[in-house]
Amino acid sequence: MPSAMTETRTNPQVRQTEVRPAKFADLKGMARCHRACFPDQFISRMGLRFTAAFYREYLDHPDGLVFVAVDAETGEVAGLVAGGEPEIRAEFLRAAKRRFPFSLLWRAIWDSVVRSRVLGALRGARGGQADPVERESAEWPAPPGRWAKLQVICVDAAYRGGGGGGAAQLMERFRQACRHAGYPTMDLSVYTDNARAVAFYRKGGWNVVRQTDGTTFMRRPTGDEQ
Repeated sequence: MPSAMTETRTNPQVRQTEVRPAKFADLKGMARCHRACFPDQFISRMGLRFTAAFYREYLDHPDGLVFVAVDAETGEVAGLVAGGEPEIRAEFLRAAKRRFPFSLLWRAIWDSVVRSRVLGALRGARGGQADPVERESAEWPAPPGRWAKLQVICVDAAYRGGGGGGAAQLMERFRQACRHAGYPTMDLSVYTDNARAVAFYRKGGWNVVRQTDGTTFMRRPTGDEQ
């Protein structure tokens, strides 16, 4: 799942946010924020409970790094960033076949996005081929040594632009956490046609290391240098 940033626009009425480590009490708000920013993604299409379980996987994992941007007045989740150990997402999706079998089957009946993902995984299992998550991992141009993956970063539309903080704060907090955790390098993937996201990452010191099938892979050291 490539990381993505939705369009940022200047908004003089933007509400202020504060960035802090995510808590289990934030899970519903994180799931709502994810689904609002990425309504067409497989995880979003699986529903609020499934999306919250996805982020719980990162909170439960000893090598998961999750931060939220919360409204400075209400405390509501306005944005989030999650990542860390590169295999966390793959581990969750593999386990989801056992944890959510009926939800997967039911949604696959009427949702073409979910159906395509489920059928692809089934064909891969029967044919001895890797499922989409495993193929992505195999194609990932990993650097040598230990590295972190920025899996998701998103900010609700009401909090973008206008100096309200948000994405830049979340990205910086994630970088600092990766460095503190001993990761020398961070990687991410983003859809190549998302020009604003690519520009945002470049501005933050990320460099393109590979492009394939509409996806751009980017990398950045966790140190202060860019």
